[in-house]
Amino acid sequence: MKDELYITIGRDNSKVQATDKEIRYLGCYFSSSNLRKRSIKRIKDIIEKFLNPIRRKRITVGHIAYFINHVLIPRVVYVAQLMTLSENEWNLLFTPVIKLVKQICGLPRSYPTSAIYHRYILGIIHEIKYAQIRSLFFLYLINSNSLASRSIMIRCRTAQLRLAIHDNIFEHDSESLFLGHQEAKSNLSLHNIIIARKLNIIIQQDYINRSTWTISGGNMPIREIFITHRCLNLLRKIGTANSYPLIYASQLMLPYEHIMNLACYRFIAGLSAKGRIAKWFQLLTRWIKGILAPEMSRHSLFNFLSNILQP
Repeated sequence: MKDELYITIGRDNSKVQATDKEIRYLGCYFSSSNLRKRSIKRIKDIIEKFLNPIRRKRITVGHIAYFINHVLIPRVVYVAQLMTLSENEWNLLFTPVIKLVKQICGLPRSYPTSAIYHRYILGIIHEIKYAQIRSLFFLYLINSNSLASRSIMIRCRTAQLRLAIHDNIFEHDSESLFLGHQEAKSNLSLHNIIIARKLNIIIQQDYINRSTWTISGGNMPIREIFITHRCLNLLRKIGTANSYPLIYASQLMLPYEHIMNLACYRFIAGLSAKGRIAKWFQLLTRWIKGILAPEMSRHSLFNFLSNILQP
């Protein structure tokens, strides 16, 4: 029988039990399975419960702006602090709110939404900016000596391997980093790094820590190859092999400019060698051969001329 675990909060000694159900703690919801649709639906319900009584009452413009700024937005952002919502998703969630504000103000639907957020017109806080500023709390956690800091570092390292970033992920090129928005949906730390970069905040490390985040020893980074051919979404199909993460194309090279097959790579990476040849592997090997072809032809011509000119 396994040892039972207990956690003490104040005078309460509670038994720790595994569960698949959703747990609510301090207003936030935790679950072993991150169901994005369920979380978005919860935010929609919060917004709808806020709007329903207001629709039936006569209130002034100042009242609605105050309620949105000091009641709705803080509540929604607090519940969504563990979610990775994009700007488009925030805009869709707050569409009913903006619609009601225009209705109360007697404005047409075509009225510019940006004017509603202007500080000298209505002064409603932009929910996206509020959420972005709140998410930057992770900058404090990174520099703390806590389990949260270690957890963030593990998630950042996982994102670096899954995105095949060979240099420091905290100082990676912004345009290339923004292309990882799909991976950021399931990685809160990467989501926060992207938000910080959009706010022109660059996280810099000292020389020792910076070197530990650089993956060197190879050539032809596969991320640059996928970006060149506009197929970066296929990087997520590769997955992350703990024993042999694929970062450079040279990791697939064999002697005499040969490329290993997929079964060989999966065997080295500790993955199952069964199944069909993956699409990403077919394309990657084709692109690598295209890169190596000019070099191979040049070396072949050099060897041919050297043999002829030998006495």
